[in-house]
Amino acid sequence: MKDYEKNIVLFVYRFKIVLSTNIKYLLVNKKYYQVVVKRLVDKGYLRRYKTKYLMLGQVGKTYIKELGYIYSKPSYKKEYVKRMTTISLLASLFIGNGIEFTPSFELKDFTHFRTQSRPFIGSIKFNGNDYLVYYISKKSSKRFCNSIIYDFQKEQKYKQAILFIEDINMIDIKDYAFGSNQFIIFSYPFENLIYLFREQFKIDYRKILDKFGSTNSFISKWYFCDYETQNKQFITFLPFIDCEKIYRLMTFCRENKKYMENLQIVCSKNVTNILNKYFAILKINIVDFEKYIKEFKVYHV
Repeated sequence: MKDYEKNIVLFVYRFKIVLSTNIKYLLVNKKYYQVVVKRLVDKGYLRRYKTKYLMLGQVGKTYIKELGYIYSKPSYKKEYVKRMTTISLLASLFIGNGIEFTPSFELKDFTHFRTQSRPFIGSIKFNGNDYLVYYISKKSSKRFCNSIIYDFQKEQKYKQAILFIEDINMIDIKDYAFGSNQFIIFSYPFENLIYLFREQFKIDYRKILDKFGSTNSFISKWYFCDYETQNKQFITFLPFIDCEKIYRLMTFCRENKKYMENLQIVCSKNVTNILNKYFAILKINIVDFEKYIKEFKVYHV
């Protein structure tokens, strides 16, 4: 068995029920994922469930046990299948981008009712920071959306979170600003956003500043912006919908209306609609941040 095939079998073992289309995110060459899946199904390592799902086949179960793992049967309840396929989708996207993901069922203390009922779907570790991960589908109720707000308000360990949402119009982002370090919202589709999230520290912000004529800018000391100039021009970068950062901008604009014309926002296209919803007058420059990702050379003395 090849390493990538072993990784797929272990992935399906870990997440019990996986949408077959999610397997492509675990492969370098994504367009051949159907060939790989068919081969593993034909050999009995995987089996199909209701056509679109994958589970361990009989050979796969035996293989897992030979590796020293304990196999347990998954539930076939509709709610369980939906939750596990959602978790496995995010897991495949994060793991496929080299980001460590831990599902909620490996984090929660199932002997404690309050912990068991929390709505987070997992966590990631990235750049030395831990993020809680939440998910809101189109079918989620208002009550569930509010439960995420209450959950993170009480959170003590995690200072960052990512919320995946299928329809951004279901929430008011002001409700998701908690005074934490970061609360990021990824609206559908997710794939490119996770890639940009992974590469965010490789973005050449200086090149973007030069593009918009802010060549003499310097890192700002103010809470609401990233850069400023000598003539009091304030520049903020928003490659993602960062609720904390946007709320700080709201606070600044409310308290310093005379400086609003001095504020410039450089953001991704998907952030623009959010900004237009909350800011009547704002200088917005739309940028494809992926075009400014570069490999920085590290020199050692």
